This record gives sequence, C-alpha cells and structure tokens, in this order.
Amino acid sequence: MLVFLVFASALAGELEVADTLNATAVAYNVQGRYADAVPLLQRALGIRERLLGPGAAEVAITANNLAGMDIKLGRYAEAEQLLRKALLILDRPSTSAPDVLAAALSNLGSLYRSTSRYAEAEPVAKRVLELRGENNPTELTNLALVYNGMGRYDEAAATANRALTIRENAHTLETLARIYEAEGKHENAEGAANRALALREQELGPNHPQLADVLNTLGLIYGQQGRLTEAEAVYLRAQAIVTASVGPDHPRSAAILNNLGQIALARGNLAEAERCYRRALAIWGTSRHPEAASAQSNLAAIYARRHDYASAEAFYRRALEMDEGCLGKQHPKVAVDLNNLGSLAVQRHKYDEAEKLLLQAIELAGPQHSHFSEMLGNLAELYRLEKNYPQASSYYEKAVGILEKGPRDARFLHLLEHYAVVLYALKEYAQAEAVEVRATRIRVEMALRNS
Repeated sequence: MLVFLVFASALAGELEVADTLNATAVAYNVQGRYADAVPLLQRALGIRERLLGPGAAEVAITANNLAGMDIKLGRYAEAEQLLRKALLILDRPSTSAPDVLAAALSNLGSLYRSTSRYAEAEPVAKRVLELRGENNPTELTNLALVYNGMGRYDEAAATANRALTIRENAHTLETLARIYEAEGKHENAEGAANRALALREQELGPNHPQLADVLNTLGLIYGQQGRLTEAEAVYLRAQAIVTASVGPDHPRSAAILNNLGQIALARGNLAEAERCYRRALAIWGTSRHPEAASAQSNLAAIYARRHDYASAEAFYRRALEMDEGCLGKQHPKVAVDLNNLGSLAVQRHKYDEAEKLLLQAIELAGPQHSHFSEMLGNLAELYRLEKNYPQASSYYEKAVGILEKGPRDARFLHLLEHYAVVLYALKEYAQAEAVEVRATRIRVEMALRNS
C-alpha cells in the first residue's frame, strides 16, 4: 500500500510539472517569446504522453499549444503533424472538449492560410465559427483573411466589417487594412492600419512580435503611394522586431525583405533590390508562402530593366506557375502575372503575344482590381506602338479616368504624356493640349514635393 501511495504521489508530482511547464509556455506566448516556449511544451507533451497515454485530452491540448508556437516560428510541417495528432484525439462526435477542438481547428486554419492553402482553410474557418458562435469576432476575421487570400475581396470586407461592429480590435483592423490595400483603397487602408498599430502598441508595447505584421502592411500602403521614406522606416522597424523575436530566417523576415527590395527598386538601386529578393527566396525555399511568387516577379522586373528579357520571362512564368498552383487560375494575382508577361512582351516587340496576354489579364481582373488601370495603360501603350491610335486613345482614356482618383505620381504623369502623343496623332489638338496642361501641373507638383 505504501509503495502504491508513493507511486501515485510521484505521478501527481510529474503531472504538476507538466501543468507548470504548459502554463509558463502560455505566458511566454503572450510575451511573444515563442522560441522559449517550445522546449517547455515539448517536455510537457512527453510527460503527459508517458503518464496519461497518447489519447488523453491533456496530450491534445499540449500538442495544439506546441503547434501554435511552431506556426508562429514558421515551422509548418512540424505544426501540421502536431495538429493531426491533436485532432485525432479531439475530433470525435462525443468529444468532451469542444473548446479545445475549436482551438486546434483554428490553429489548423492559421497553418493553411500561412501556406496559401485557402481552399482547405475555408471549411475549417466556417467550422470553427460554428463551434465558437457566428458572432465571434476573431473567427469572423480569420474567415475574412481566407476570403482575402482567395481574392474574394467583397466577401472579405463584409465579413471583417461585421467582426468590427461586434468589437473593435487590432486583428480585425489589420485585416481590413490588407483587404483595402488589395482593392487599391489606400486612404481606407492607411486609417485601419494606423488604428490597428495604435491598439497593438497600447496592448502589447512597442516591440511585441505581433506589431511586425501591421507595420509590414503599413509599409505596403506607404509604398503604393510613393511614400518611400515612410515605407522604409516601418519596414526596418518590423524587421528589427522579427529578427529579435523569431530570428532572421523566419518567413515573416522574408516578406519584409521582399518589400524592402521594392523600395530599393523604386529608388533605382537594382543591386540592393536583387539582394533583398534573393535573400527572401532563400528563406522561403520551396515553401508555399503566398509572397514567394511576388519575389519571383520582382526579380523579373530587375532583369527586364537590365534588358535580359529571357531571364525576366523565366521568372515571370515561374511566378505565374506558383500563383496558379497555390491560388487557382482565376485568382486576381494571376491577372497581375499575365499583365507582367504582357508588358514584357511589349518591350520585346512581340505585339501579338502581348495583346493576347493583356486582354486575358484585363478580363480576369475586372474594373475593381487594384492594378486594372495599369493593365489598361499597358494595352494602350501596345496600341500606340502599333500606331493603332483610336484603340490606344480609348484605353488611355479609361486608364486616366481611374488614376485621376489616386495620387498624382510618376505613373500617372507617364500615362498622360503618352495619351497626349496619341491625341496629337489623331489631330485632336484641343484635347491633347488640355492633357499636356494636366501633365505639366503634375510635373510641377512632383518637383515641389521632392524639393
């Protein structure tokens, strides 16, 4: 009897150790100390499996917690294996832990989103909503992220706004900023991102890892508006946070490097841009990260500037292959890939191929696409080079009509200048002069901004 009591006491003591390890790891997670949490959870998982058996609910809880850390550290294969283990225990009709099941499924959805597996993520997100209630703002936001990743922007915005009406929170505001940016609504995106950043800083402090994503989003918004100095500053702040919390080789670091490359490219520093893109791709490796195709396209743009068109086409086609494979052939990003290939074909004087690609891009994108004006402008440029001035004029007019609502930048100026050339060729002198006057005003505004 004494031996049994001693054994039971020892067993209880070890389980208490596992409980303490798990609780400490949860605290580390709140602090953003993900790497520190991992060995604690690994030890707790080993204890619980050995003492309670591999099918115990406590084993599933620990496996799910460890998977959450692995997702945040970019260790997706390890996370998926742990989640499968947890769900084998939890996902039964008679489960006694529906809250834990919902948590594991929510982590699985996060894993799918992080690896661009949106078709798999959608039913998981909807099931978590059923388990946690249809008015759960966190899970509504996660569903909005899925819709955004699939290019279903109207559904994404509606779902995120519904979550925001239930409770204002940084996660939803940051998601809305991403959706608005994808739609080209820069002013709305900036407002949502700045509010999300303020809430994150208030809740977590200035250096928590969760700030990195909203800073990266804010950098994208600034970059799209040509505000390169502001964009670079928030990217560098995000990079410092990511490096300090999860190391320089994390997928989030790769995303920031890719965006810093965009800043360098916009400034004409091709060598620095290429270094950033190649470093980002080296970090992503063969993973299905949603931004890896973007880095391929960005490298293609560098080679195009160097007039190495064969290499540029190879990178653009690789990006198209990756986006079609990960996102499907009807995704808005595929339209961007087709547009890039079409623009390159224009530069190579392959006009028939260019026209086919650009028309495909325009048809797939539709007028709500944030790059729609660029696509129209590229097709207009093709027709101008072919001296098909009536067609060129029609597409320039449509592109200018869209860009008038946005910032007065170099892209808009370039479009106006070429539109004026076409109008002169058509002997529409009064309209051509009016367009030239608008171009001159923008040129002066840009010079004043840069002085």
